[in-house]
Amino acid sequence: MIGLVQHLVRHPRNSRSLSLTRCYRTRTTADKRLRYAPLLFYNHMRTEFQGHRVVCSAFIEKSQKVLIFMDPKFKVWRVPGGRPEHGEKLEYTLIREMEEETGVKFESPEFVGWGQDQQFKVDDRLETSRLLMFFHVQLGHNHELKLDPAEAEDHKWVTIDELKNIENKEGALSDFFQRHPNFDIAK
Repeated sequence: MIGLVQHLVRHPRNSRSLSLTRCYRTRTTADKRLRYAPLLFYNHMRTEFQGHRVVCSAFIEKSQKVLIFMDPKFKVWRVPGGRPEHGEKLEYTLIREMEEETGVKFESPEFVGWGQDQQFKVDDRLETSRLLMFFHVQLGHNHELKLDPAEAEDHKWVTIDELKNIENKEGALSDFFQRHPNFDIAK
């Protein structure tokens, strides 16, 4: 790891391409091992990274309908969700994201399946491959939603069949329904 850091410091592709943030080293005297925790962000390599970004999303059910948002960035309908923070378990990610986006703290999310898609952020010129883990949660009758306007340009409650037929939905939802054609929240 030290060799990589030294190489990047000595040979950056240009002066603005390398940004080392919170790079630190700790030494444990008991076992005399060096532990490095570099958090590198090498800007020009962002498009070279491969693999899926994990996202946790939920079908929030109320009266046999689910909540969907119009995403203000990508202009597609999606269910609420977000990415895990470093070291966070998926279930806790889902609970945190639901509370941030809806104002409600859900308990006991049930994993129902997964879907994947590709997204392209025009402003960053970055293509992202995503793996969405879908959960099911129920909204109690006494809960009031407080939607975050930065996350939801618009919202509506739809049945699963209506959601399956919406043309302008995120790709991972379409993939989820292809993988799980018999999915229904009533089950």
